[in-house]
Amino acid sequence: MVNDSADTKSELFAIRSLSRQKPQNPHVIRVFEFWFHRNEEEGILRTFILMELCDGNLEEYVTSLRDADKEIEPLEIIDIMLQVLSGLRHCHEAKICHRDLKLSNSPYLFSFF
Repeated sequence: MVNDSADTKSELFAIRSLSRQKPQNPHVIRVFEFWFHRNEEEGILRTFILMELCDGNLEEYVTSLRDADKEIEPLEIIDIMLQVLSGLRHCHEAKICHRDLKLSNSPYLFSFF
């Protein structure tokens, strides 16, 4: 659930369109559906998004390594970056720009492709 901004509706249509493209990119989360709900009492419009479930994100993974006093191996960093860049390329080829790229928005798939 997210609070709406002025661009929320157009962004959601773009995300859903991207996630339904064939072939699908394994590094782009699928959005199955979204809907809007206006709460008249609070005077706000909320957006609900039904999307693919992931095991975690890069921020959680990096934090777990730090807590265990471990480091990411250089080859693993390369693998992670290739996955992120693959997803971004897929977005850019569809003329969609990811405007909020950060560790907490990057799903981390524990099995690499």
